[in-house]
Amino acid sequence: MISYSFHSSDIPTGDKFINEHSNLPRPPKGCSRIGEVCKNIGYEFSRLPNYFNQEYESDAELELSQFTPMVKSNCSSLLRIFLCSLYFPPCIHDTKRITPPCKSVCEKVKSDCGAWIRRSGLKWPFKFECNNFPRKRSGRCVELDYTFTHSEL
Repeated sequence: MISYSFHSSDIPTGDKFINEHSNLPRPPKGCSRIGEVCKNIGYEFSRLPNYFNQEYESDAELELSQFTPMVKSNCSSLLRIFLCSLYFPPCIHDTKRITPPCKSVCEKVKSDCGAWIRRSGLKWPFKFECNNFPRKRSGRCVELDYTFTHSEL
């Protein structure tokens, strides 16, 4: 099992990625700067299409915005990384594959936010069914400690 931490230093940002018109690093090929909603999540570049096959940042941001009240409720410390890894998955320079949250992250968020969801008269979204996400030891996913794991089968 290989584990990576989500820190911008893990993503190639050498001189070849520096934009000539600013000091901001340019995203690596095939990646884009992370959406505004997910700024300061632990990585700065994202890869689209995302887990839901959305190809445009505006579509992902619009859909993600429906979860703003839940995010503002602070029902789970993992909610932002859970949502952002789905809508703005990390751009890992060695793969074009999407890196979803691990099943354990989904289960923790669902448990932490369960009371808030019930009080709000809502149900856990079907598209967030935790059994659809990989287990830590059986696939590439974002873990509870914000690290990225890739298990070779």
